[in-house]
Amino acid sequence: MNKFYFIFLFISSLKAFGQENNVLKIGYFDIKPFSYYDEKKRKDTGIILEFLKEKILTFRNKKVLFQQYPLSRVLTELSLNKIDAIAFLAKTKEREKNFNYTKTPIYTSNSFITFLKNSPINYIKSIEDIKNETIGIGQHAALCDFLEKNREQLTFEESSAENYNIVLINKLLFKRISAAYTYLPDSLFYEAKKSNTLNQLKFIKIPESSVSVYFVLSKNFNRKEQELIEKNLKNNHLIYKPEFN
Repeated sequence: MNKFYFIFLFISSLKAFGQENNVLKIGYFDIKPFSYYDEKKRKDTGIILEFLKEKILTFRNKKVLFQQYPLSRVLTELSLNKIDAIAFLAKTKEREKNFNYTKTPIYTSNSFITFLKNSPINYIKSIEDIKNETIGIGQHAALCDFLEKNREQLTFEESSAENYNIVLINKLLFKRISAAYTYLPDSLFYEAKKSNTLNQLKFIKIPESSVSVYFVLSKNFNRKEQELIEKNLKNNHLIYKPEFN
């Protein structure tokens, strides 16, 4: 009796292991319109998530499972190999030590700083134009090269909220900060339009500064599957043109 019981447990464990290997767990954080959970449709969606589903993660024998986390948590989950990849992420030196980035980006955009409509700043030519501003940013969020290399000359105020774009807009409107920056400016534009505050804001382009986000994999991600992802990224480009860009 015991012999058959142990055989049953052994077969069950093999089956569970096989099921686990057939699931690709992709973490993401809430940043509309790129990635979010649609409560009405009960699905993980967004411009980048749909692009990944349709064009990039084309595995025949793999089920792709998306899971939403706060930004700080999704980084931890990948570090601990509890998920296989993050749908998209900006590059930083620290992150590159822990994760593998695809060579080809998923999405590239120009960089902007958001000001109130009546702000005297109408252009940014050098760091001198913004060094007296208090710039709101999201906690753990990346910066474009222009801001990163001049970080010590600038004043930043971080927001730890999961959807920090909404918080940044409100702080800007109530003049608790004088400017707001988010790595993907389209997301702040989206939230401003949704909240009917767009007519109170303006987006000023940062000179010679574009940003890209990449599909990010754990260090032990399957090499053949990574090669397929790279191939698909090279053959397909996410084209999204924001209204203000």
